[in-house]
Amino acid sequence: MVVLIVLLTIAAFLLLDWYLVRRRNRAHAVSPDSRTAYADAGAPVPSVADLFFHPGHTWVRVAPDGLLSIGVSDFAAHFAGKLADVELPREGTSLGQGEPAWTLVSKGRRRLPQVMPVEGKVLEVNRALLRDPQMLQRSPYVNGWVLKARARRLGESLRNLLHGSAAETWLDGSKSGITSRLSPALGALAQDGGEWVAAFGDLLPDEEWEMLRKEHFPTD
Repeated sequence: MVVLIVLLTIAAFLLLDWYLVRRRNRAHAVSPDSRTAYADAGAPVPSVADLFFHPGHTWVRVAPDGLLSIGVSDFAAHFAGKLADVELPREGTSLGQGEPAWTLVSKGRRRLPQVMPVEGKVLEVNRALLRDPQMLQRSPYVNGWVLKARARRLGESLRNLLHGSAAETWLDGSKSGITSRLSPALGALAQDGGEWVAAFGDLLPDEEWEMLRKEHFPTD
């Protein structure tokens, strides 16, 4: 009888340990991180060092053949709030660097226009975002790319963007700079180390959200 009680006690501790580990892993899976948080399971996640960032929180990845993948930062994706739609440009459209290119639309009908980070022609848009706009929030740097393009004067355009350590410093600065101006409710929900909850923009009052949009996402 004593042996049975001991065995049951050990089994109970093992079960509790399994539950706590699973719960901890699940918590990590939903904590946003500027490089790894929203990638779909099993997808390779590029480093920020692989990307060139526009100050409007859009990015470019250059393939060896010169084809460009273009998307939005995780900060922008979650500032928009829970996404209901992504309004994409037409394929074949030519856009200048800094021109409005697509718009993120939240379920609360807030609109966050995003700018083209380089001058170029849109070759393809990610139609999967029309069916599942929140893919952009789950995987902003991999499956949630917005469009593919060919650039005119690529070298000139890239010189106007942030890259490497400069990009990392700027991204960290964007998050640090906004912290002191966030509502108390959002600050209380932030994870340790300044990481935000998913779709944190929904927690901001309209007036504050609009003020921060103009500050962090210029489209002029």
